[in-house]
Amino acid sequence: MKTTRYRFVIGGLLLCLNFAVGMNFFAVSPLLPLIVEEYGVSRGMASLLIGLVPLAQAALSIPGGLLAAKIRLKPLVAVCWFASAGLILTPLAGDFGALMALRLGFGIGIAVLMPVSGMLLMQWFPRRELPLVNGMMMVGGTLGVTLALFTEAALAKAVGWQGALMLPGAVMLAGAVLWVALGQTSEVTRQPARRAVPVRQMLTTLRSRVTLLIALGNAAPAALIVGQMSWLPTYFHETLGMSLSRGGFLTGLMPFSGMFWMFLGGLLPLFFARRRPFLLASGVTIVFTGFSTFLAGDTLFLYPALIALSFSVNFFLPTLATLPMELPDATPDRVVMMLAGSMTVGGFFAFVSPLTVGLLADATGSYAPGFALWAVGGLGLLVAALLLPETGRTRDAPGSGAKAVGPTPGV
Repeated sequence: MKTTRYRFVIGGLLLCLNFAVGMNFFAVSPLLPLIVEEYGVSRGMASLLIGLVPLAQAALSIPGGLLAAKIRLKPLVAVCWFASAGLILTPLAGDFGALMALRLGFGIGIAVLMPVSGMLLMQWFPRRELPLVNGMMMVGGTLGVTLALFTEAALAKAVGWQGALMLPGAVMLAGAVLWVALGQTSEVTRQPARRAVPVRQMLTTLRSRVTLLIALGNAAPAALIVGQMSWLPTYFHETLGMSLSRGGFLTGLMPFSGMFWMFLGGLLPLFFARRRPFLLASGVTIVFTGFSTFLAGDTLFLYPALIALSFSVNFFLPTLATLPMELPDATPDRVVMMLAGSMTVGGFFAFVSPLTVGLLADATGSYAPGFALWAVGGLGLLVAALLLPETGRTRDAPGSGAKAVGPTPGV
């Protein structure tokens, strides 16, 4: 596909999408104590406000990927983008069930948007730019998470927690309007061959060994970081006696530093041939850093602990997101199904992890058992890093018959 400068417009729109998704995903985290008090629900129930989002992704990412392979992308993206802006209606949510419904609408929308955005990036950007572009998309999402964690508690003091939750919804709504005005799909999406991809072939892609390993590599750190970022502000407040604002600020250090780690993780592959070392760097450190955040206490060690965990769960992400795009048989439809499969598994575990932390805290009076459980679960990333294929540039070994991975056809 011939590249054009318009790819930067598409990249900018998808960057806005990732920023808004980040803001909306963890916007309720610093406000959970206020919501628990407002509605009189348990910690386990309150965790559903975060957990419902990845649960919707787990249930709908694969159907969304199949849908994206069959219909026009621009209207599909527009409908899902508008559906994701439900938090702007938070003041109208008169009870906990209504607030859960708004969060569910957000989860349904991004269940389709996230894998489809990977398809759009692959269509518009050349193969060599994909690691850096994926890194920039993740930086945008992390910037949104950081802003939400830094500001939501303080904003709630000024306008109430319902008013504070309107801001992420408004940002998402503005992005949807921009997509309607400026969004386009590449010529690849209008080729008849694209519509002829059989469902059986796409389901075979979902069951492939590489897809399952990518899903494992995504799910293990996702469960760890979602569980911790959901409850660390409350843990800091209830266990260490911090204010909600300071707890949110400290938790926000992870996505804030994560922007640097993801940018670095997207930039370095441009200069190194291999991909697996970037996965291994995170995989060998994730368990230790997962424990450090809640064992450091309110000491100076807490700051490097939070930044270290941020490295473990962010540095590898651009490489993992790019890997399916670099496979020898990669096509946009296969990529979107791999991403959908990864989101399905990751979404399920990201739903279970905050729920588990909340339920164990209700049962034991401590957040440590839940945090520890998912820190050990982070070993799944190391397993995936050891077993995934090397998709970077390789040299032919004498007599081996091995071939270098070339550019993806049609990209």
